[in-house]
Amino acid sequence: RFQSLAMKRCRKLHALICLLLAWLSSSSSSSGTAQAAFQPEQPLLFNFFTGANESWFEYPESAPGGNYTIPALLDRPQVGIAISGGGFRAATLGLGWLRALHMLNVTSAARYLTSNSGASWLNAAFSFQDKVPLEAFLGPYIPPQQLTQEKLQVDDNGNGSFAAVIANAGIIIPGALGAIRDAVRSLRPGMQLGIGAWSNAVGNGFLAPYDLNSDTSTITAAGTAGSIHQAAADLSGQKLQVYTYRPTTGTAGNITYKPFPIMMGAIMLPDQLLGFYPVEFCPLYVGAPAFYSDMSPPVGGGFVDPIGEAARAGCVLRAACCLAHVSMFCDPGGVDSSQG
Repeated sequence: RFQSLAMKRCRKLHALICLLLAWLSSSSSSSGTAQAAFQPEQPLLFNFFTGANESWFEYPESAPGGNYTIPALLDRPQVGIAISGGGFRAATLGLGWLRALHMLNVTSAARYLTSNSGASWLNAAFSFQDKVPLEAFLGPYIPPQQLTQEKLQVDDNGNGSFAAVIANAGIIIPGALGAIRDAVRSLRPGMQLGIGAWSNAVGNGFLAPYDLNSDTSTITAAGTAGSIHQAAADLSGQKLQVYTYRPTTGTAGNITYKPFPIMMGAIMLPDQLLGFYPVEFCPLYVGAPAFYSDMSPPVGGGFVDPIGEAARAGCVLRAACCLAHVSMFCDPGGVDSSQG
């Protein structure tokens, strides 16, 4: 009973530390601008999708006849996999669930894979990495009766398993030290800051092993009906890293199917420390389908192309993996969304 009580207190303390780091890093970064901001050679055009809170709205990846439509997804049933948040526990449990669902051929049949918080650490790497084969990423299945303490001690042997990444990802101490440094730097006038120490720690721990942690990057999807992927790929020649979700990979006879990833995050305003507003990150758009009129300016009811969001976040994937992002979508920038 004492051990159970101690574990509950430890989990509460861990959650409190995570929340504090997110607030410190976000609040410290709100006074600066992104490091190594991407400067395009020519002005970029990107799309807004409005009316997401209306009944007639169709999501771009499944809208019939659209340039953003992914035909490979339309062939799959309306089945989604949802993994909840919970830090390291969410990432660890989610890895086991994805491994089992992959063995049962469920991931290849599902249309969507959604995640929140710690599960998005897994989702981002699972959906966008192409550094190692999927089987190596998921790791081997060990039957429960064969589990031992020795087999659970995962060493990073260079095969790219996400279990090894979890075991080696020490993010609490680097996140705390980074948040303190950012808070001190924010006192200096004109000092440029990144999107926060917490997101940097998460990116270094879970995305960097798969080369998904560039400060100047965006995301896209292959297999769209239009030339969306090619348009994003063309930006890679302008010192912008483009990470691509591919609904199908491999060659004939050995094709791997991946569901469309949606990673949930939250907007936290500097003057509303206890107010959180959900936001979605995916390969084709970023935003909030619900409309929130109780904040100024109002947020939600639509999405923006990831390249437009990258102008504020620096690394879209890293932003998608974190708890809170201060004012990332709260600057209308002269755009009147009512005009489409």
